[in-house]
Amino acid sequence: GIVYKTGRGNAREVNKILERLGYQIKVEADPPWSPTDKGKPFSDLKPVSTSSRSDKNQLFWLASILDVLRDALSENLAA
Repeated sequence: GIVYKTGRGNAREVNKILERLGYQIKVEADPPWSPTDKGKPFSDLKPVSTSSRSDKNQLFWLASILDVLRDALSENLAA
């Protein structure tokens, strides 16, 4: 997933980065994150099966967001 490919610590940290950069917002729904208009071209919301009998939606990020994250993170490190 995105955590592995970015080399960043964990999913929570990546979610916070995506939020801070304006690509997603935290919502009171399932899934708990929703892409913003800025994030929609880089994301896909898909139903996934769970071990329980109910399905849920999950927000997936396309590989194209990786370059955006790398650029933003390198700018932050350079600042």
